[in-house]
Amino acid sequence: MEDVMRRKGWSAEKWAREARTSPTNITRVSKQHYVPNSYTLAMLGMAAGEPPPLLPDSRLKLTRQLPIYGAGELRAVTEGDRKLAAPRDNGRRSMTLVSIDAPSHWVGAIVTTDSMNAAGIQIGDELVVDLLAPPAHGQIVACTRLNFNDVSPMVYAPPYLIPQSTNPEWKPVNRSDWLIFGVCKQVHRALP
Repeated sequence: MEDVMRRKGWSAEKWAREARTSPTNITRVSKQHYVPNSYTLAMLGMAAGEPPPLLPDSRLKLTRQLPIYGAGELRAVTEGDRKLAAPRDNGRRSMTLVSIDAPSHWVGAIVTTDSMNAAGIQIGDELVVDLLAPPAHGQIVACTRLNFNDVSPMVYAPPYLIPQSTNPEWKPVNRSDWLIFGVCKQVHRALP
């Protein structure tokens, strides 16, 4: 951050004004106490005309690659057969998480149904799924119908899974008819 300000001849206040954010955001990032949200990062980058370098300290791990699994691979992982569970080959074999210390039992999955489109989770979105966390009432889980190969996020409300969809074909379903892969921790969407 200081490099950008030095090259531009800007103070934190000037950069903040240009980016329409608080100078405190820039100061906290510079002192490595804070990672701003993606909107603030975008505004800082647009104002500077370059992406701001965030935390140059190599001791801090900023990213982690997660393998992206399809329903078949998730089924194998869920059933304990990690050797058979190779990441899906769809051109997107992994996803990068920024600023997160993701445990090894977190994986990526691509949503293949419109089960939660009314809640903002769309077909093609990437889910970060915790394979080991037991789901709690009200959490969103990644799951599939038995004998199907889809990845559907649903709200866990035992004994049901509740969709939040604009598609009238989606109705609450009995959890026993579905395989839950894990609890959804994050949703990622590629912007056009």
